[in-house]
Amino acid sequence: MIRKTERKLTYPVALLLSSSFRKTFESLGREVGVSGDSISRIIKHDSATPGDLIKVVNAVFKRKRLYLIIDDTLILKVYSKLIAGTSDNFDSADRKTYRSLCSVVAMITDGNIAIPVDQAIWTAMEFATVDYKKKWVLAEQLIAKIYKKVPVYMVLADGL
Repeated sequence: MIRKTERKLTYPVALLLSSSFRKTFESLGREVGVSGDSISRIIKHDSATPGDLIKVVNAVFKRKRLYLIIDDTLILKVYSKLIAGTSDNFDSADRKTYRSLCSVVAMITDGNIAIPVDQAIWTAMEFATVDYKKKWVLAEQLIAKIYKKVPVYMVLADGL
């Protein structure tokens, strides 16, 4: 049985721990010992917020030297025609272009443990409304937001 205080973190922790190829409610439920239906209900009612994850970071790492990692990643949606935010994005790992969502992700680590704390979806200029932002601007906003709440020693990022 999952205690109420653990409910908000069940989904992100299960997602991190899951080694299964498909990240379904059933496979995530197996990781934390509950049914897929339970995971579905938890997500609908008690999803973890970036603020919740920052609290975990501060509790886990206490006064250690922390690094903030910022990187973008693609969530492939190759058959998407109507999913908001999808566009054709270049994947530098295999040098191909895919229909996908692009997420700029922020993770805190001490070098041993890494906890993802926030993310922002990037939308290509051709699909964005008036509020278009470049990836590096989203990264800069994530850094500023996290710096206010976590004592970060260094930011690690690639081309962003």
